[in-house]
Amino acid sequence: MSNDTKWLEIKKEYLRRTVDGEKVVLSELAEKYGVKTTTLRSRKSREKWDDFLENVATHFDETGNDVATYGQEKSNTDKDGPKKKDKKSQNKTNSIKRRIGQLGNKNAVGNCNRPPKGNKRAEKHGFYSKHLPDETMELFDELEEINQLDLLWDSIRLKYAAIVRAQKIMFVKDRDDITEYLKKHKVIKGMSFTEEKEWEFQFAWDKYATFLQAQSRAMGELRSLIKSYNELVDRGMATKEQELRIQKLQVEIDNMKGEEVGKETEDWVKAIEQIAAKRRGKDG
Repeated sequence: MSNDTKWLEIKKEYLRRTVDGEKVVLSELAEKYGVKTTTLRSRKSREKWDDFLENVATHFDETGNDVATYGQEKSNTDKDGPKKKDKKSQNKTNSIKRRIGQLGNKNAVGNCNRPPKGNKRAEKHGFYSKHLPDETMELFDELEEINQLDLLWDSIRLKYAAIVRAQKIMFVKDRDDITEYLKKHKVIKGMSFTEEKEWEFQFAWDKYATFLQAQSRAMGELRSLIKSYNELVDRGMATKEQELRIQKLQVEIDNMKGEEVGKETEDWVKAIEQIAAKRRGKDG
């Protein structure tokens, strides 16, 4: 079963059971079809399934199954002739008609499980749903259920992971660590074969300066995120676990900064000693 077909079946079942007056538990429906409850709730809210019942729900799927036909009571005729509906049964039928429209209403025919063209009521975020893909909109809606602290914590971890990863990628071994790469390659054909190559060199001090600037900006952003997190913790909005995990991270950051400072100092001391040794050799 394709993903679109699965969601069509989920919506179909939800509408039918709702028409029958049953209270549908979304978590149970999600478990039945193997989807996330948050995703199901997001789809139901964004596509406004309940409003679909109130508007034009005679034709709601591509197979021609009618909610009105399904919700309508079976024929009250038998071999002895038509039977008069009791008051309770009549009220139920009238209620269904009010919610889903009169039987035979063709307003929704051809809309393929969507509201009529130009109808924006089924869009939770009109502007976003116009420009964002469905997958992005689902994530957008699911974010509404994420705690502010957890959202900040995820941002902190992503930023910290990027900083740690940069230590290896942008590592400068020593002052003689030079990177060269082919910037331009051109072949000229004519009376004689000519080849032109243009190389670019990145010297150790340039690479290291770039690394320090990038790390400084990243650390500043990380400190800002941690500050925002701590402000929420101070307001009493955090659990004990949420409070402890930021303390642990701060210790790790302090340790990393200490190691970097120590290594940086050692490298510069060695460089100065080498320069001094060369000068002594020239003077001697």
